[in-house]
Amino acid sequence: MVNALAERAIDLYCHVRVTRTGPAYLSDAVGQGPRLTWQYWNGSDWLDATVSDTTASLTVPGVVTVRAGNDAMPWPQTTLGRDLYWVRVLWSGASSGASRKRPGWR
Repeated sequence: MVNALAERAIDLYCHVRVTRTGPAYLSDAVGQGPRLTWQYWNGSDWLDATVSDTTASLTVPGVVTVRAGNDAMPWPQTTLGRDLYWVRVLWSGASSGASRKRPGWR
């Protein structure tokens, strides 16, 4: 079986409107933006992909290049009529402008 996902990178162009204030601004109280983890399916588990990101975690326009490992496998349980390769992105970190209270700080 040819591993289409591992043979070449996926380039995603993201056009993001940059909002610098208000609830849409994606930094927390200490100026930290979101942290994104890109993953691919290997047939039994989600594994971290190799990523090049010029979008600062999807907060400015740019390109995200995702490359899966050689063990990438199609997800056989789709309702789309064929087995497909899947990638996903997990969000952690900033919470859309909400500030976090640090222990010991007042």
